[in-house]
This record gives sequence, C-alpha cells and structure tokens, in this order.
Amino acid sequence: MTNNEDYQKKIFVSHYEKGRSFKGDEVAPLLFGIVKPYIAGDVLDVGAGSGALMKLLKAKGFAAKGVDLYSTSNDIQKGSITDMPFGDASFDTVFCCDVIEHLADEQLRKGLSEVARVLRTNGHFIVTTPYDEDLKSCEVLCPKCGHEFHRYGHLQSFDEDKLRRLFATYGLEIRSTGVYVLGGMAKLPLGRYFHFILKMLDFEFLQKSIVGVWVRI
Repeated sequence: MTNNEDYQKKIFVSHYEKGRSFKGDEVAPLLFGIVKPYIAGDVLDVGAGSGALMKLLKAKGFAAKGVDLYSTSNDIQKGSITDMPFGDASFDTVFCCDVIEHLADEQLRKGLSEVARVLRTNGHFIVTTPYDEDLKSCEVLCPKCGHEFHRYGHLQSFDEDKLRRLFATYGLEIRSTGVYVLGGMAKLPLGRYFHFILKMLDFEFLQKSIVGVWVRI
C-alpha cells in the first residue's frame, strides 16, 4: 500500500467513525437516475466507501459488490483500485465515483489497467470526478512541517477531453459524458430541477462534476 493510499484511508476512517456524511451518500440516488440505462448484470463499486451506492444498487435488484481500502460491510472487500481481488472479466458494470482524482500518475495507470481487466467486453465503466478543478486553489499549508497539500487529497484534475484520451489507452470508448452540480442538486431544495441554472453559478459549494460512461471494447 502506498503512502497516498494510507493517507486516503485515514481520511475516510476518521470521517466514518465520527458518523459524518459523505458526498457519495448524498448523491447516490441522483447518480443512479443519470446512469441507470447503462447499468446491467454484475456490478462493482470501486472505492465503495460507506456502501451507500452499493446498497442502492442491491435494492434496485442488481448483483452489486464493492471494494475499498477500508471495508465497512461484508459486501465490501478490502482492496485497492490498483490491485483488485477479482478475476478477469468479472463484471458488466464498474462504478468509480470520486476516486481517480486522488491517484498519483502510476496509481492511475495501474488502476485503469485493473478496471479494464475486471470489466467484461461491452461492459460499462461509470466515472464521476470533479470537473476541471483548480488544484492550487484548494492547497493548504501544514503549520507544523510547512508541507503544502490539497485539503481533500486530490492529485489530478480532469475535463472530458482528458478523460477521453486517457481511457482510450485502456480500451475504453466513450458513450456519454455530462457536467453536473451533483452536490448542489442533492443539498438544495428542488436542486435537480434547476440543474442548468446551478451549472452557470460559480460558487465553491456548487462544485461541478463530470459524470461519464465508457464501454469496454
């Protein structure tokens, strides 16, 4: 396990043990509604966290499993996106929600290779990640050691074109992408009905996310 994975695990465990809510928990129903036509068969949630999306998928009748650095239930196996404990071509749908922005370059390469390995031909890879994030704007300075780091541990920033070119290297062909204000849509009253207005507002709490679907060719 790399130092970066240790750091991410500590952040999650700290929040989880204190009973704090996660963005993924709040937006899971919205995300499901957006990508529902692409979900089929055996489903894997990479970076399953508290398991909110996986539980929703199971409630909707899908055979869903999860993998995470920290397991919160028997349905979530302990593991990393860079080394997943599943056989080749095990899943028809793989979710990866707010994970890839946390990966260093080598982790990203290994992680996408693993996704391509466990995803069946014609299966769908569903991704969410912050849209065109200015990483510098979220950097903070440790008062003890003077080290600068991103307050949420983000190491990568993506837009649709960067994802398209990157994923093509791993045999993943784009099917659908869109930019959504998932957090704002989940938190604000009737937020889902004012999505296009929310996208035009430039407030930090209305962070924009890419929601994309790729197919394994």
